[in-house]
Amino acid sequence: MRYALIADPDEVQAALYAAIVREEELMPFIVRDGSAAVAALLERGTPALLITELALPQLNGFEIIERLRRAAAGAKTPVIVVSANRDQRDAATTRRARLGISAILSKVASDDSLKRVVKKLLGAGGRVAAAGPKKASPAAKPDVESAEPSAPRDSGVVATDEEPAASRAAPRRSAR
Repeated sequence: MRYALIADPDEVQAALYAAIVREEELMPFIVRDGSAAVAALLERGTPALLITELALPQLNGFEIIERLRRAAAGAKTPVIVVSANRDQRDAATTRRARLGISAILSKVASDDSLKRVVKKLLGAGGRVAAAGPKKASPAAKPDVESAEPSAPRDSGVVATDEEPAASRAAPRRSAR
């Protein structure tokens, strides 16, 4: 079974992402900081999906994506970036094409919105349906770090591959 790399320091958020990727038949591997995410990429190989918070300790989400894209197998890995900070989401929109960011989500995106984005990026059984800029991604050996799902959240999808951020108004909410 292939894996999804989840980089988020918030245990509740990471647990929610883990539950969603399990539904798509991917094994979640959760890390709490950017350095651990890069180490996971080196040790475990290219994930079938990367979900990263942009504001991470040690290395930020953009640096993780850049490292992923440097690997030939990582060029087509779908990437979902998440942030509660509007400026960071705007920065992701600016870097989107260059880094091959598949979707940009507000931290308050609803569970259903997140599920729809993940399903859209992954075909049946965790096969890649939409991805980053260039080369194909072979299957990687997965590892598991289990976590429990959280309670439902408010809506907050900012942009996906088919819907640019400029065409959609993101809800403004205060941090949890």
